[in-house]
Amino acid sequence: MGGGGGGSGYIGGAGGITVTNGTTTAAGGATQGIGLGGAASTNGTNGKVIVSYTTTDRNHATPTGTTVTNGISGKARSFNGSSDFVLIPASSNLDVQNLTIEAWVYSDNFNQSGFIFEKTTNGLVNTQYSCFFNNTNTFYFRTHNTTPTQDDLTLTTNSYFVNGSWNHVACTYDGVNKKVYVNGAEAATKAYTQTLQTNPAGTAIIGAYGSGTSYFFNGKIDEVKISNVGRSAEEIAESYRAGRDKYISLNNFSATDLSSKASLPFYIAADRPGTYLTATIGESNFANYQPDANTVALWHLDERSGSGAYIKDSSDNANNGSTTSTTHVEGKIGKGRLFSNSSIALSSGSNANVTGDITLDMWIKPNSFAAAATPIHKDSQYSFQINTSGQVSWADSSNWNYAAFGATNIGLTTGNWQHLAFTKTGGTVKIYLNGVEKASKSFGGALTSTANIMNMGCYSGVSVCGSAYFNGSLDEVRISNIARSASEIRQAYEVGLRSHPITIDFAAIGAVSNVISSSTDTSFNIDATAYGLSSKGSGIYKGDKIIVRENYNGTEYIAQGTVRSVTPSIGAITVSSWDAASTFPAGGFTENADFFKWQQEYWPLTNNTISSHMDGINTLTLKQTDGQEGRTIWLDSFRSGNYLTNPAGSTLTSSLGRQYLQYRAIFSSFDPFVSPSLSMVSFAATTGPTPYLTPTPMPAYDGDTGGVQGASSCYLEESRLDNSVTLHWTDGATDEIGYEIEKQINNAEEWQFVDITTPNAQSYSDTDVAAGNIYRYRVRKRGDDGATGDWCGTQVIDMRTGNAQIEGLKIQGVRID
Repeated sequence: MGGGGGGSGYIGGAGGITVTNGTTTAAGGATQGIGLGGAASTNGTNGKVIVSYTTTDRNHATPTGTTVTNGISGKARSFNGSSDFVLIPASSNLDVQNLTIEAWVYSDNFNQSGFIFEKTTNGLVNTQYSCFFNNTNTFYFRTHNTTPTQDDLTLTTNSYFVNGSWNHVACTYDGVNKKVYVNGAEAATKAYTQTLQTNPAGTAIIGAYGSGTSYFFNGKIDEVKISNVGRSAEEIAESYRAGRDKYISLNNFSATDLSSKASLPFYIAADRPGTYLTATIGESNFANYQPDANTVALWHLDERSGSGAYIKDSSDNANNGSTTSTTHVEGKIGKGRLFSNSSIALSSGSNANVTGDITLDMWIKPNSFAAAATPIHKDSQYSFQINTSGQVSWADSSNWNYAAFGATNIGLTTGNWQHLAFTKTGGTVKIYLNGVEKASKSFGGALTSTANIMNMGCYSGVSVCGSAYFNGSLDEVRISNIARSASEIRQAYEVGLRSHPITIDFAAIGAVSNVISSSTDTSFNIDATAYGLSSKGSGIYKGDKIIVRENYNGTEYIAQGTVRSVTPSIGAITVSSWDAASTFPAGGFTENADFFKWQQEYWPLTNNTISSHMDGINTLTLKQTDGQEGRTIWLDSFRSGNYLTNPAGSTLTSSLGRQYLQYRAIFSSFDPFVSPSLSMVSFAATTGPTPYLTPTPMPAYDGDTGGVQGASSCYLEESRLDNSVTLHWTDGATDEIGYEIEKQINNAEEWQFVDITTPNAQSYSDTDVAAGNIYRYRVRKRGDDGATGDWCGTQVIDMRTGNAQIEGLKIQGVRID
C-alpha cells in the first residue's frame, strides 16, 4: 500500500508490498494494491517499454500493436487476436528448471487459439515452456525437456474459465509435478520429472507464440509474472485473492483517548471507486479480530475457494482446514461459511492442543436447531453442542460429559448473527451471548493435553464427519489459551460499533480530446463513466484535491492539484495549479492516465460504545473486503475531533463579503436496517444591517427665503460586497447647494463631519468604516442662501462582519426511513 505524505496529503510516488519465496524473475514495480505484492504489471503507455521491474533481472518488454486498457490492477494490455503481442528480449534468467507462469486474463471467448506466454529458443515455437488456449476448448501447459520431447498438461477451458470476466491462471512445475490453477484452485496436475530445455538466446513473448507469427490472444492480459520456483497452492491462492479479506493492522502508536470525541476525520485516496475497505479501531488486537500472543487459532473464514487446506488460520500456528461441502457466504465480518451436513477438518498440530485455561469465541447464525448439533469439536479436549431448543452444553477433557454440564438456555436464536463465547479458567465455565455473561458453572478442572483432530460443523474424531451436524453459518472462529475478560468479550462483540466502511466516490480515465500537456497546463478533461459513474465529471467537485497518475516508459508519474472548476457533463476540469512535488512525463500525461482524488471521511464516534472501550485506542485495522480487482490506497491525516456546531447555539463567523452559508450534515447509524435523514433544518441568526432600513422623514426647514423645501426622508444601506455603507435620501425641492453629512461612532456624544455633496445628490457612500463598530448618520441640506435645514437621522447600524452573525444551526427533526 502506497504511503501518504505529511499534512498536505501528497502522494509521493509508487509504493508497494512485495512478498516472495524464491526469486521472481519478472516482477513489476508498478504501484501495487493491498496484497498484490510481487505481481508484474503491463501498465506502460503504448509504443514504449512497458514494465519497470523491482527485480534485478529487468526483463523489459516492447509491445507491438497492443493498446492500454483498465486491468485487474491499474492498467493492462488489450490484444486484438490477429497481430498484437509483447516481445521480451533474450535473457538467461528466464532459462529455468522449476517455474511458475502467472497472469490475469480476460476474454469474451476463451475457446480460442491464443498464447498467454511462451519462452522460446531463438524465437521458435514449441521449444521451451508455454501456456495457451486452443480452439478445441482446451487449455495447455506445455514444456519441453532436453531431448527435446514435448509434454502437455491440459484441462477443459469452459469448465474453469469464465467468459467476460477476469480469470487468474497459474502454471507451475516444481521438478516433481506440473499443475494448473484457475482462480486460485487446482484444476489439473500430473507427475513430471524432467530437465527442461534451455537456451539463453531465446526471446519470450506475451499474447502470441514464437516470434509473433500466430496464435494471437484475443482479450486482455495483466500482471504477468514468471518465477524460478514452483509456487505452492497457498501462494497461488494468495495471488488470486488479490488482497481480498486481508488485514493491515497499525498498533505502533500510543494509546489515545477517543471517548469524548465526536468524530475521527481522515483523508483517503484510491484509484478504483466502490465500497471495498473497512477501518476498525480498538484497544487491542483481540478487540479488532487480529491474532495476539494468546491466540491459538483464528479463522476469518473469508476464503472463497482454493486447494487442500485453504481455510487459513491467521495466527502463527498454521491450524489450516480443508472444507467438505461448506458454502462461501456473507459473514458477520466479511465472508463466512455455511454448514449443512458439511464440515471443515482442521489441523491437529500441537498449538491447537490447549491445556489450562481457554476461550472459544465466534459469530454464529443457526438456521435451525437439531439434536446434538456441534459447531466446534476438538475431540476429547473441548467442544460444545446445541439442542433442538437452542440450549447449549459444554464438554472438555476434564469432564467429557455434555449432560453433566447441562443444557443451558442463553437466548440463542435462529436466523440472526450472534456473538457466542465460552471461557474456562480453573474449574469455572462462563458463557457469553452478544457480550453479556449468560451462565457461569463449576465444571471439572483445567484442560489436559490431547492430539486429537478438530472439526468445525460436526462431531467427529476423524476428518470425515458422519453425525451431529450444525446447520447454519459461522464466522471469525477463534481459540485463545487464556480466559478472556468480560470487557474483552464485549469489545469483540461491539467491533461493528468501532468500524467504518469506506466508499470511494470517484475515479476516472483521461480524455483523448484534452490531456495534460505539461506542468503549466491546468485545464483538461476526464471520463468517470469508464468506472460506472453517471457522467464524465461525476464525483469530483470544486475544492477537491485531484490526483493524476501514469506509468510512462517504465516510470510512474504522479501530480495533484486543487480543483477550481468542474463541468460534469463533459468532464472538463481546471485546477488552480499543480502542487510543487508533482512529476510529469516529458511529453505530458496521455489519455491513459488514471484520475482519482483525496476524499475526507468522517468516522462518527459519539455514543457508539461505552467510554472505557474508547479511552485507550491503540490499534487501527484496515480490511480489504472485495478482491475483484487490485487497488492502490493511500491514507492520511487521522485526527480526532468534535463537530463544529453545538445544537444549543454556536457562533460561526466569516470574513467580509461572504454571500452564502454552506453546511454538511453528517449522518451516522449503528443500525444497518435504517437510514437517518434530515426532515427539517432551522437557521437562527442575529442579522447585521437590514439592507434598507425603514425610511425616516427629512424635516422641512425655513431658510432665509422662508419657503418650505418639500417632504424628504433618509435611510442607510450596508454593502454586501465590500466594507462600506451608503446613506440614501429623497428631497422634492431643488433649492439646495448640497447636502451636509455627519456620523456618530459607537454612540459617542459628538458627531463627526463627513462631507458636503453636490447639488441634487441622492446618496453618499462612506468607506471609512470598520467591522465591530456601531454607526449612525444624519444628513441636512444647505440652501442656496447658505441656510441649513433640520437633520434627518438614520437608525443605528451595527457593523458585524459585513454579514449575518449565525447563532445556531439546529436539526429540528430526524426521520428514520
